[in-house]
Amino acid sequence: MSTKNKEIFNPRGGRPIITDGSKLSNRIDWRLNDLDYQQLKNDFESSGLKTMTEYLRLRIIKTKDLYVHNPVEILKTLDAIGERIGKVGNNINQLAKYANILQLKGKLEPGVMDSLNQLLREYGKERKEIALSVRALLRRKRD
Repeated sequence: MSTKNKEIFNPRGGRPIITDGSKLSNRIDWRLNDLDYQQLKNDFESSGLKTMTEYLRLRIIKTKDLYVHNPVEILKTLDAIGERIGKVGNNINQLAKYANILQLKGKLEPGVMDSLNQLLREYGKERKEIALSVRALLRRKRD
């Protein structure tokens, strides 16, 4: 066994030794009034993070993000949006199929196809805009 492994290996077991400089060895003590503490506590609880320390570290060190997002809430919202988009897409497919059947039978007015095509273009633009917004949010969160 090399000397490097001997330093990290603990024959008695226990918690692994942190050697990469990520050890949290510095401590800060704060004093807050009741109103400030309650606001901080409410913000922490709505953030969805597990510990107050993690929340404060994100709020103080990563000042680019003025708001710490709750990932659970974001995922629920994205699921709901995805479900709605799927339903709208289903409805569009049904309308397009029905319009094609009517067109083959010669019973479709030309204005109906034009308005359906216009709605499809608008739907595509909206869907693309939502996708870009979600990507921007996720990129900002990773930084």
